[in-house]
Amino acid sequence: SVTTVYGCRVWLAYAGQTPGTLGSGGVSSVSRGSAGNYTTNFSVTMPDTNYGISFSMGDISGVGNEHAITSTYSTSAFLIQTSLSGDSWADANRICVSVFR
Repeated sequence: SVTTVYGCRVWLAYAGQTPGTLGSGGVSSVSRGSAGNYTTNFSVTMPDTNYGISFSMGDISGVGNEHAITSTYSTSAFLIQTSLSGDSWADANRICVSVFR
């Protein structure tokens, strides 16, 4: 059968505290606006904001449940926010991201 294949447009691994990029493709930069707030900028503009983001994060120092959300989608960037127990934004040790469209 014939199947449409959707490739990964962007991938990224970075250290949250720095944020130092450990490896990437399709990313021009990552910036940390404040604790737990990371903006990823695409090296090529997306045609629209109908893309999917999949990500995982490493440990956040402290005790509690770790949470992460994506927000502020645009054709040139998106925001990931990480928190500890949902109380306040906190830096994750490592964040891995892939974007599909």
